[in-house]
Amino acid sequence: MEDVIGKIIAGLVVAIITGISTWLYKRKFSLQFRHTIKHGYLNELLTIIKLKYPQIKTIKVLANVTNAFLPAFQNSGLNVIDMQLLLRRPSMENNEMNNNYRIYFNTIVADWEKLESEDRIKKLEVKYFDFLTTDWQIIIDDRFIILGLNVPQKDNWKQFKIMDTFLIAGDSSSEKLLIAKYTDRFDKFFNEYGSDNLN
Repeated sequence: MEDVIGKIIAGLVVAIITGISTWLYKRKFSLQFRHTIKHGYLNELLTIIKLKYPQIKTIKVLANVTNAFLPAFQNSGLNVIDMQLLLRRPSMENNEMNNNYRIYFNTIVADWEKLESEDRIKKLEVKYFDFLTTDWQIIIDDRFIILGLNVPQKDNWKQFKIMDTFLIAGDSSSEKLLIAKYTDRFDKFFNEYGSDNLN
């Protein structure tokens, strides 16, 4: 009887040790491959960033018009030393849709310039490109990147619908590499293909 009880106890000890070892291995594995990616609305993502870094040095934005980012930034309370905007230049073709879009676009750019005059942005640079992009990016201090998707809308004079938004924090080597790749692409577009001329 004692032998049976001893075998049962030994079996339980082995099972417990095996279970703990398996749990520790899985936890170690999950920690090694855990990435800091958050999904949410722009205002929520900017709040996360502000809590960690209340003073931002640089923001680089590649987008069609920043109609979602502008109000989120206005309400965030963030200040930035240098902001670079690379925006899609409105078509100069004279029709109702393009005319409405140009008015809308110019209003948004004027609002960014107002933020500069209010010292929320120390230095604002705006350049323009000529293609319709179906994704957009906001790079913040090489520490974060916010990525979003656009879906073109033929019947909407704004011409696109904003979809999911993701925040990636450069907490791991792979995330830092990803942000660096997007930053390199932005700098190339901004410096080599971006135009100061809106018309």
